[in-house]
Amino acid sequence: PAWWIAPAVGAASFLATGAKETGSVTPALLVAALAVVPSPAAPFAARLRRGWPALATSVAGVLLCQSLRPAEVTTGIGRSALGWQDAVNLAGAFSYQIARVVAPIDFAPYVPITPTDAGHLLLAAVGGLGLALLALAPDRTGGRRLGALWFLIAVAPAVAVVLADFSVTPVAERRLYLGMVGIALLAASALEARRARGVPVIAAVAVILATLLATTVTRNRHWRDELSLWSAV
Repeated sequence: PAWWIAPAVGAASFLATGAKETGSVTPALLVAALAVVPSPAAPFAARLRRGWPALATSVAGVLLCQSLRPAEVTTGIGRSALGWQDAVNLAGAFSYQIARVVAPIDFAPYVPITPTDAGHLLLAAVGGLGLALLALAPDRTGGRRLGALWFLIAVAPAVAVVLADFSVTPVAERRLYLGMVGIALLAASALEARRARGVPVIAAVAVILATLLATTVTRNRHWRDELSLWSAV
């Protein structure tokens, strides 16, 4: 690899962690990529040996960013053993992330209670099983497996927020930023696997992208200031 890759990965990991707590999983994302993407065609151990400089600088970038945080900034997660209700809350938070991916319709930046009804818990079980199958199933390019693993790894910190006491919003769609990269990989892998071509497919993808773009523009207006945010809630 070029000499600049490892420093660039370290800087990116530092910036990702500083921008959002979910960025702290960047080293795990690198390990997932090394594990499932079959390029170069070599055993995982060999790819890991080649990629260790980038992995080491990624860990260093995350640790450096964490060390520079103010001392009063803490996750608030207790060290006591997790109880049954904690497990239910984790499942509910995971289902919320999946629901926001599947149907990002309404605007709900403030969600004071973790959804733990039967429907959300069922969605967590089905979604988790589906992502696990995608991550474990054979994949020629590795894109599908990486997308599933990326989403699971990236949303882990967002889901763990329900165990903390530093936020009045235990679940929030804004914590999906990094996880959506995994969804994009899954979509791209599905299109590539089916060799999606032709005007109808291109038109359908263009409509979906245009709809998502319009939704993004609208949501950004809500976040312009506190008045516009709470007026939209």
